[in-house]
Amino acid sequence: MTLKKMTAAGNTFYLLDMNECILDGVLILSQSKVADIKMRILNRDGSEAEMCGNGVRCVGRYLGRNCRVETLSGIKNVEIKGDKISVDMGQIKNPHKVFFYDNKDINCEFVKVLARNVLQMTVFERGVGETLACGTGACAAVIEAIKENYCDYDTNVTVKCKGGDLFVMVSSNGDIILSGDAAMG
Repeated sequence: MTLKKMTAAGNTFYLLDMNECILDGVLILSQSKVADIKMRILNRDGSEAEMCGNGVRCVGRYLGRNCRVETLSGIKNVEIKGDKISVDMGQIKNPHKVFFYDNKDINCEFVKVLARNVLQMTVFERGVGETLACGTGACAAVIEAIKENYCDYDTNVTVKCKGGDLFVMVSSNGDIILSGDAAMG
């Protein structure tokens, strides 16, 4: 991560290059008219989040005292007791989708569409937990993505997994072909 103070024609800026950093976001603090301090959070991709519970707790630690923090989802009260920092979350306005599953009964794939015919998948396999890839899971993900019109029949769909890319072709007649690297040892 690169943070540089820069000036141009008398204007002063802090330039934060997030292209090489491994962090979840940037907390920006400023004066608030309604609370002790105002917090904005910029995600790694540059988008602004409405709220970040752990970020607000970090602001409390930074200030070193109980405080009220203004966020896009309202004012949050932070309380510090020793090493424990708590925040009254009130209503959570960030969009979340929560799934409950019993890993003893099913494999569970979490899939993000990156582009047409390109998916990113994280998988939890029954009896194992999170794994680097799953061939049957990749096939199931592509079948569902075709149903949702994110992918096409008769096309090699790339499924990006932590362990490497898998390629799945589902033909219009129902055949499913799974391809990818395999190595010894």
